[in-house]
Amino acid sequence: MPSTRLVLLYSMAFFLIMSISNSAHTQEYDPRMTITIENQTNVNQSMKLAIEQLWQRLVPIDAIPRIPPTTSAKFLPRIQQLKNGLQIHFDADRVWSFLNEKNIPSMREPQPMHLQLSVYHAYGLAATELTTGLQNYAEQVTPAWGIQLQQENNNAISLLWEWRNDGEQVHLTISHTNGQPSHDEIRTISSQNGHAIEALQAWLLEILLHEREVLWQRNQQNSLTEKTFAEPIRNFTLSIARNDDLASQVALEDALMQLPQVLTLTPIEIDQQQRKYIIKIRGFDLTWLSVWLNEHGLEEVTFEQDGWHAQ
Repeated sequence: MPSTRLVLLYSMAFFLIMSISNSAHTQEYDPRMTITIENQTNVNQSMKLAIEQLWQRLVPIDAIPRIPPTTSAKFLPRIQQLKNGLQIHFDADRVWSFLNEKNIPSMREPQPMHLQLSVYHAYGLAATELTTGLQNYAEQVTPAWGIQLQQENNNAISLLWEWRNDGEQVHLTISHTNGQPSHDEIRTISSQNGHAIEALQAWLLEILLHEREVLWQRNQQNSLTEKTFAEPIRNFTLSIARNDDLASQVALEDALMQLPQVLTLTPIEIDQQQRKYIIKIRGFDLTWLSVWLNEHGLEEVTFEQDGWHAQ
């Protein structure tokens, strides 16, 4: 008979396996975290391409250059071999934690919109097959790019493609119901080309990603406006007693100004041994700054009624 100790070890191992399994299943599936790299079997190259696409799915375009280099292993990727490439699944909790830790803005929630589209051949002939193909394509790819298509939504976008009578150029008209201006564009795509649907699909995805970005920026502005009215804005002093060179001083000031809670940072006394600032902060919570200063090498931080002293 197995010893009591052996039975206990088996039981603990089984419990651990079940806990890990349950944790994996309870994490809500996010299609943005699954990326397929086609026609590529080199794992390192596939990981590099997958990370690039991951940031394009989650991070506003102008913030992508601010993302520090990192290894894909940090996000616990799971790799699945496909017939014509690799499929890579990233751990969502690890990805979001990394972006939060580095103060990188991210489009955490999918952006909802209502899409209407139609395609016409030359001389006003309806291109029903192309219209259906584009609609199906949009429904298929948008979840992976952080877009939630809805039957009804105030953010409605209408796309109308019309080939000119020569059948070589197609004219696109973009209309909105949310106050954005309409837009017109012409591109050379032959209606007789068997790859016309592929060119229109790439064009459609380009438009949808732009619309996603505009919606996110607008929501961020609305959210900031609401917080501005709801949260207090107060001035405090921040004294830092540490022998830093100029480059280190500037780096710390720049890092502080990147924080969303910090509105302004005004120096009032600067020398090599000590710096004193007026720091304007938005929000009710004031505990975060002491923690932040600790993480940036200032081990002794005290808070009094008028502000912080760190060294």
